[in-house]
Amino acid sequence: MVELAGVERTVVFLEQGHGAYDLASHGLAVEEAYTSLNAALVMDADARELADLRTAGVITCYGDERAITITHSDRPYELATGVGPQDVAQGWGYRRVHAAEANARGLTGEGVKVGILDMGIDASHPYLIDAYRGFTDLVYDKPDPYDDHGHGTHVAGIVHTIAPEAELYSYKVVTGKGDDGFSVALRGLDKAVADGMDVVNMSFGMETAEDFEGRPKAEVDRLINEACSRVYDAGVFLVASAGNARETADPATGLSRTSPGSCPDVFTAGASWEDKDRLYNSTNLGFDIVAPGVDILSPVPGGYTTWTGTSMSAPLVAGAVAAIKSQYNGLSNDEIKEVLLSSGHEAASNVLRPWQSLTIEYRVLDLEAAADLLDERA
Repeated sequence: MVELAGVERTVVFLEQGHGAYDLASHGLAVEEAYTSLNAALVMDADARELADLRTAGVITCYGDERAITITHSDRPYELATGVGPQDVAQGWGYRRVHAAEANARGLTGEGVKVGILDMGIDASHPYLIDAYRGFTDLVYDKPDPYDDHGHGTHVAGIVHTIAPEAELYSYKVVTGKGDDGFSVALRGLDKAVADGMDVVNMSFGMETAEDFEGRPKAEVDRLINEACSRVYDAGVFLVASAGNARETADPATGLSRTSPGSCPDVFTAGASWEDKDRLYNSTNLGFDIVAPGVDILSPVPGGYTTWTGTSMSAPLVAGAVAAIKSQYNGLSNDEIKEVLLSSGHEAASNVLRPWQSLTIEYRVLDLEAAADLLDERA
């Protein structure tokens, strides 16, 4: 066991039947408790004490909170001119997944709660005002909704366009600086579970140190996997963006190296162009499904704009999940994944790497086709 030398903030996941009180009873200072995740953030933890608690079956895993940071590119945008709310659903991405056709058949997201972990939301935007239900600032603890970047509002608008009657909840876990700690993401996930979210969208990445104070990357990644697994076990459907760095998939797992999209319990979205559903050049490999992600029109504070990336593909998928849940709430999350993959149309792209060229085959989201498949199985 590697000693956690100089650790000041340690994330601890507890075994079932134990809780933060067990940590306190062993003299550990609990700074935050993530009750819905059965986890905690402790200060100045003694490595030997933590190891003993893991051996005793009290702790599942633990690690330095500093080893994981939320990352996000601070991309500026220009407002589109001559664009109004009536134009959004006419964007090519929404038409490609046949959102309007599925909505007309009752797949609207009615009664489904979608949590958006992002940079915030412009709750007063006319495109979102009727769908907005709540906001929690887990970075600065401000009471009123806001979006100091625009990304969160854009993502929320995409979900709303696909599932127009879904209830939108915004959880601010990312700043425009893009260097927030892992504990902020844990607060967001914990609150989303407590608030009864049905679907959670995460259009951001988490960087893990390759070798943080002697701890290998895989060991650090386990903390993220554990968090997502506990949210998924609570019944929440998790969607994440694959990332835009075109990293190669892990040969052992076939998953992207970018967290949280690399977590087994997360449904990860890659991005496609309009032309023949080709993969967007920067899409990381290791995704589960592909959805349109280039020049996607959606609201931002002050108007509307188009944005590109897997950050736009993920909410298309999250909205589709919400739409299905509103009509087929008896389906498990695993069953919904299977429906979306089975109904998605087949596509392929040639991917160039420095040492090889290969063909990647994948499924592209089609909400109307998913509705057809569900009707056939009914």
